[in-house]
This record gives sequence, C-alpha cells and structure tokens, in this order.
Amino acid sequence: MPTSIPYDSTLVLGNIIDPTKIEELQELEEAEESRNLLSDHLNNLILSNRNFTTIYNEMVNMGVEDEDLEKLQDEQKKLKKEMSKTAVDLGNETIATQQKMRAIKLKQRKKKIGKIPTSPID
Repeated sequence: MPTSIPYDSTLVLGNIIDPTKIEELQELEEAEESRNLLSDHLNNLILSNRNFTTIYNEMVNMGVEDEDLEKLQDEQKKLKKEMSKTAVDLGNETIATQQKMRAIKLKQRKKKIGKIPTSPID
C-alpha cells in the first residue's frame, strides 16, 4: 500500500490541466514504486508469520507431538529470516526513495510559474 499519494492541489475538476503536471505526478509515483513493492512484500510476510504462529499455537493446544511441529518451526525460522532481510532492504530503499523524491520535487519547484488558461466554469 502506498505511503503517500502524489497530488497537486491545482488539479481540480473543471480546470484545464497542463500535461506536465500529470507527468510530474507520474514521475513521483514511479520513484516510490520499488519502495511500495517492498513494503507490500514485508506486510505479506508479517501476515504469513502471524498465520504460522496462530496455527502453531492451535496445534500445541491440541497436544500435537513436538516431532510433528518441527517442520512448522523450521518454516517459521526461514520466514523470520526473510522478514528481517526484507525489513533491512525496505529501510535502505526508503532512504533512497526519499532522496529521489526530494530531488524530483526540487526540480519541479525550479520551474517558472506562468499563466495558463483557467476553466470557463470559474
């Protein structure tokens, strides 16, 4: 799930839209794409871990033998290692994404403000 949704307050229903505004928003969205994918992946891993924990606890409460629970425990260990790796990757990608976003927004601010036609509805 995206952490932020690119927007521009000048994009209002009824206004004539400069195509560069849409391109700028698309550029911001593309910069965040890899970070959002990693975030979604980590959230899926966390959900899987929660499901494994629930199943494991139910099996322990039912009195399932420890030998039968070993495979589930091994899978949980693998999952936790992947979660840790993904969390570190997400942190690094977030730093890189924020740097990209700042550069893009700085580039967009440097553009000159000009007059554009407004909507006849106004």
